[in-house]
Amino acid sequence: MDKAGERKAASFLVRFWLEPRESDNGIRPMRAYIQHLQTGEERYVSDTGLILEYVLHQLRNGHEETASRNRSGSEDNG
Repeated sequence: MDKAGERKAASFLVRFWLEPRESDNGIRPMRAYIQHLQTGEERYVSDTGLILEYVLHQLRNGHEETASRNRSGSEDNG
C-alpha cells in the first residue's frame, strides 16, 4: 500500500489455448493472450511463465488503478 488505506490493483484478461498441431516432439504447444484492461495493451506469449513477469512489470510501473479500502475491508472504487 502506498498511502494509508489504499492499495494498487490492475485487471487483466488472460486466455490460454493449445495449438491444433503437434510440435516436433509430439506435444501440442500452449499459447496465451494477456490484455491489461486499464491500458488496452495486449501480448501473445508462447512461454506462459512470462504472464506473471508481465503482470508484475505493469504493477511496478504504475499501470494500475487505486482502490481505497473502507474500515470494513471492502473496496471503494468510486
